[in-house]
Amino acid sequence: ALVVEYEADPPATQPFYRAARRANLAPRLFAPDRRLAGYGWYDRLPRLTGVTAHIDIDGATHTQETLQQRFGEARGNCAPLDSPDRVEQIVMTVDIAGADGTRSSSSYPADVVFLDARAGWLRYAHPLIAADSDIDAEDLTRLLRHAYFRPHEDLDADSYATQRDEFEAETLHMALQHVASADEATRTAIARAVWQDIHWLMPKGRTVDIAVRGENVLVKLGPPPGA
Repeated sequence: ALVVEYEADPPATQPFYRAARRANLAPRLFAPDRRLAGYGWYDRLPRLTGVTAHIDIDGATHTQETLQQRFGEARGNCAPLDSPDRVEQIVMTVDIAGADGTRSSSSYPADVVFLDARAGWLRYAHPLIAADSDIDAEDLTRLLRHAYFRPHEDLDADSYATQRDEFEAETLHMALQHVASADEATRTAIARAVWQDIHWLMPKGRTVDIAVRGENVLVKLGPPPGA
């Protein structure tokens, strides 16, 4: 077991937790519990004190913090970051402190980090994805949502559901730009538009086939249930 004393914002912790799950490290990670302090077995548990992401680009290795600072300064923290979407390799190094004062580290492969020059702002997330990653648009959308979605609670803000749906659409658009082919992005965008805008019109229990050829739209309804 590892007690996680590493503190960071969700744009950093979510990609790390994804890497931890893929490396089967996640089941060993536990949040600190002050109620257990003083018990010998608990105090002897090693502590995870830090995580550093190392990113290989064009044969050179950079830390995530170095890239954030470099691109943030280049863009003045006010424009999308100009960096490659696909990188050669991402490795996360975990720092571990033992109860006896010893220090050690372990490294785990990762497949995505967020080059987030302004923490908490989705439009500055700029995912960097390892060349061998199998992450798809759905996975990346979910990761972005966990890392960045924070509903506003102002009196004049839209409802939670509306904010969530608008954020979901924005994250899906970003994810498709990074991991989908042009055709896949188009298919997904059309399917989402159908679901949001006209799905409620479709009769329950019946299939609906829609064919679009130029300006002609053909709709075919399947038989009613039990027919």
